[in-house]
Amino acid sequence: DSGDEIRYLYVEEDDELILSVSEKINIMSISKDIKEYIVEHDAPMKRLEYKGITYYLSKESLGHCRDWEDDGDDEENWSELVSWEFLDETEKKFISIERWGEYEIESAIGVTIEEYEITNIIPVSN
Repeated sequence: DSGDEIRYLYVEEDDELILSVSEKINIMSISKDIKEYIVEHDAPMKRLEYKGITYYLSKESLGHCRDWEDDGDDEENWSELVSWEFLDETEKKFISIERWGEYEIESAIGVTIEEYEITNIIPVSN
């Protein structure tokens, strides 16, 4: 968080280290009717156009999450979510779309990066 912009670093250790940097974007900037389409079909389109780049549906992930600030492990503290990832032809750029509940839909755009592109990550003390 630079004050003006917020970026998200994603780190996954699978068979290899997967790193990406992304930022939230307004879902309506992808397509004016994408939210309606997702609610009606329970899935997005298989192909998206954004700023002249075509992105193709790559994977769908289902899950549950909860806010760590909520007390307890009660079932009502958990929310269902579905996430879709779209990749461009190079598989370096992506768009992710997350659906929380029926109508809350968010999106982000990002790029995959290499480990050498990150150095000196130090948490900010308050």
